[in-house]
Amino acid sequence: MSQYVTKTIQVKMDIPPDRQGDVLETFRQFSQACRMVLEVAWQGERKNYNKQELHDATYYSIRDATDLPANLVCSARNRVAEAVKACVGRWADGRKASKPTFRDFGSVVYDKRTVTVKNRHCTLATVNGRVRADYVLGDYQKEHLDDPNYEMRSATLSNRDGVFFLNITIRKPVLYKSTGVAMGVDLGVNNIAVTSTAKFFDAGFYNWKRNGCFRTKRGLQEKGTRGARRVLKRLKRRENRFGEDYIHRVSKVIVQEALDHDVDAIVFEQLDHIRDRMQNSNHRTQRQMHTWAFRKLQAFVTYKAAEVGIQVAYQDARYTSQKCSCCGHTQSSNRHGRQFVCQSCGYSVDADYNAAKNIGLNYCTQRQKSSGVGLPCQLALKSGTLTPKGDYSPGEHSPTAAESTDKPHRLRWGS
Repeated sequence: MSQYVTKTIQVKMDIPPDRQGDVLETFRQFSQACRMVLEVAWQGERKNYNKQELHDATYYSIRDATDLPANLVCSARNRVAEAVKACVGRWADGRKASKPTFRDFGSVVYDKRTVTVKNRHCTLATVNGRVRADYVLGDYQKEHLDDPNYEMRSATLSNRDGVFFLNITIRKPVLYKSTGVAMGVDLGVNNIAVTSTAKFFDAGFYNWKRNGCFRTKRGLQEKGTRGARRVLKRLKRRENRFGEDYIHRVSKVIVQEALDHDVDAIVFEQLDHIRDRMQNSNHRTQRQMHTWAFRKLQAFVTYKAAEVGIQVAYQDARYTSQKCSCCGHTQSSNRHGRQFVCQSCGYSVDADYNAAKNIGLNYCTQRQKSSGVGLPCQLALKSGTLTPKGDYSPGEHSPTAAESTDKPHRLRWGS
């Protein structure tokens, strides 16, 4: 099955000083165009996100009010339409959503007609003609921009403290492999991730670091001085860099674990609206849930896995923490905190590890039913594989089935 892997590469821009004013004015007028479209889209009870209708209602008035090229006017319309559509989608799901806002000097969305991307420079459409800007590249950016298999799809220009960045979205085709082996992954707050192959990613250091940043930010917010606000801004960026780096490292190990076990599918639990379901928790739990970067981890694993031919699937998370992965008995009292003890067969194991196996087994069962014939799907364990019927096949270095399924290896960060 051939599909595409999509990535976004952030490139620092070296825009000539005499042309930076044109670029900043493009930022301002692009935001002005977004606000003009939003006023039309947000009228009445029925919010309008139809791009053709918004185009007919706003295109010529924006062209008269701004100096934006035609394609940037269309980009502004598309951005507003997507933002309004997202709000309507949240309302349909019973969630809250407020009117979008577009601040001056936020970002500008470019497409293939308004930006020409080269390996070491690009040209950007502005309110005063095209501007050439050279790149300030690192090895990571050079590797992707020089790869002929990637094609440019779109780009977003942003401005941060007077420094310009171009976020280039690129994609290339990928061929997924088919080995009939899946790996389940359970995500959580105490353990960032636990795989069915018994790889544990303890969240102790991650949570400790985030809690420390929270306490520092709370003290600075109470102080409220101009210097405190400057420190808050720096601290926020430092915290974001730490979080992204940490999640990147975890995602790399998860993908490597899948490669080591010849897996063709990494299976996550479906966690849509999980934060909305935790509204009755205490403030500390709610704060940890809102800083829980499960969506970012899933996104990082998705594109890293696609590059090596492994697909990512999602499975219903209901009862995976209460169901015994050994006998199938489901009961809420099976789980005692972080330990799982089946009330039917006595199977005792780490609760997150049991959930990871259930996620993978549920996927294998569903995959076999949908395929009907062909290669049966098996769950990857620490050493060996397990079928939904309970047939265990030990790996090359597996002494016993019990050792591979009941004794997970806990990986703490830094080990």
